[in-house]
Amino acid sequence: MRPSRILVIASLVVLAACTQHKTEEQSSQESSPAAAPAEPHPADQGALSCDYPVKHDATAEQLLAKYGDDAVVGLVETPDAGTTNGVILWRGYPKQRIEITFWDKEQTHIRAVRLGQEATAWKGPSGLHYGSSIEDVASANGAFALERYNWDDGGYLGDLGDGRLAKLPGGCGLSVRLAPQADKRHDAPYNDDGFDWNDDRVAGLGLTVSRMEIDWPKS
Repeated sequence: MRPSRILVIASLVVLAACTQHKTEEQSSQESSPAAAPAEPHPADQGALSCDYPVKHDATAEQLLAKYGDDAVVGLVETPDAGTTNGVILWRGYPKQRIEITFWDKEQTHIRAVRLGQEATAWKGPSGLHYGSSIEDVASANGAFALERYNWDDGGYLGDLGDGRLAKLPGGCGLSVRLAPQADKRHDAPYNDDGFDWNDDRVAGLGLTVSRMEIDWPKS
């Protein structure tokens, strides 16, 4: 075979290999899902407190201006289980979500700063977080009472009384809701007067923190 013919064949082989490699690379890129946008991590900057991520004197207008696309007005649950218009931070990120309610229609006096239902990225005072046990809460606060047992959602609302978490530095207070394991939600009797945190009737229910919020008194 002539040298020139050998050279042409070799060139075609190399070109075919390069083309195949490029096609496979393009195919891999096309089949791979687009990279998801990185989630914000406001909880990395500090725990939920009287002045983070929301200061008490902030208005809805100021929050919307400060957080830009990360803040919207929407319907949120109030501390007394009603609903109202409030400000939602990081709505598109369930693990980061914060819900803010106000005492007034003008939304100038903050009532509560609540973690979203799936906001597991946050920690509260004394390191409490979603999933903290009832013993963890007692260790951080001291003795407290459980009230409002509800068979529909199996939850308790913790009354922290005069405990260390009832009034935090800055003037706010912490409110936590404790829920039993799903298969034990009906094991405690209904009781309008509530229970002490260490009552035998709630022992063994696996109560853990399922909601958490910072509350402000009406001024």
